[in-house]
Amino acid sequence: MRAILFALLLMGIGASAARAADYRLLVLDGQTVKWGDRSFGSGASLTYSFVRHPVAFADAINCTAMEPLAPMLERSSVAEPDFRTAVRRAFDDWERVADLRFTYVEEPAATDILIGAQAQPRGIAFANVWHFPTQGRETAQIMRAAICFNPMLPWETGLDGDRRTLSVRQIVAHEIGHAIGLDHPGRSGQLMGYRYSEELPGLQTGDALGAIKLYGRARQAPLESDHAEQHQQQDDADRHAE
Repeated sequence: MRAILFALLLMGIGASAARAADYRLLVLDGQTVKWGDRSFGSGASLTYSFVRHPVAFADAINCTAMEPLAPMLERSSVAEPDFRTAVRRAFDDWERVADLRFTYVEEPAATDILIGAQAQPRGIAFANVWHFPTQGRETAQIMRAAICFNPMLPWETGLDGDRRTLSVRQIVAHEIGHAIGLDHPGRSGQLMGYRYSEELPGLQTGDALGAIKLYGRARQAPLESDHAEQHQQQDDADRHAE
């Protein structure tokens, strides 16, 4: 088992712009990694949750220590419901193109993808991916992932083109891409490019093709009513936790 991280960088040096259909699959220990069945084109159902109490991962390279998001959101004057909606919509973006389903769960310890703030701030945001190495196989199974934000940076839930603030939805969608098994295809041109940009909002052609390669095409677009129920479950869980 080995952890790996990816940072969403503001600047990149010496990399050419990616073509419209570029994507790159994440390879760890010589194996492409994905959730669920190891065969390409097979879908997966995953859960996600938010850090409620400080947590540490001794075997992680980054996101080694994570904290609740509330102080970060207060610092950026972002309401927690708005933040969670932006995260949900980022998951929706991936659901619309590939056979993936993401469901919120209340208990962080039981989740596949854990989201929180960095305890030791640096960079912008990181994803840490753990997997099960399998000898003699082309692919290996992801066992869990973490996404952590730098709480000292200015965040927003919109996408206004102002580089002085960072879009939660744009960045978390990028980190979700790493969490499901996509690498950086290049500097820019795709959401998964390693240079942060608001010029091309949301998933691009290459991002979609990469997700489809791993999980197959989306069987059905997510329904707004389904996600409205998810938002209500999150709100109820938060009130119960308080």
